[in-house]
Amino acid sequence: MRIERTPTGPAPYWFQFSPDSNYLAFVTSFGTAALDLAVVSGGAPVQVATGVGSFSWQFQFSPDSSHLAFLTNYNSAGVGTLELAAVSGGTPVTLNDWIGQFAFVGGVIAAVRQGTPTPFSGQDGVYVTALP
Repeated sequence: MRIERTPTGPAPYWFQFSPDSNYLAFVTSFGTAALDLAVVSGGAPVQVATGVGSFSWQFQFSPDSSHLAFLTNYNSAGVGTLELAAVSGGTPVTLNDWIGQFAFVGGVIAAVRQGTPTPFSGQDGVYVTALP
């Protein structure tokens, strides 16, 4: 497999294989970054998210390879908006904002919400969401 150009134009960088090795997710472009997904066995890559602003370069597959989580709108405070996309397609779902870190654990995704517009407002903490 060789991906030279993507739907967003530039060559890929910052990549990650899914745990089952069937998918390759990668980021293209600086600034207005895009997250693309390719099936390793062939076919053209598809855009999962476009025009989302700067990525933190944090994106991960769920342990069963069915979902791809990623941060968008990453800012100088070190937080962004956590989104979740099914690798089978569809529109990504926004899970939470002001997220600094996230990880999959079994059938859930845990995320640390920090530095909200009103610090110490009671909204900071670890949020756990079951995968659809």
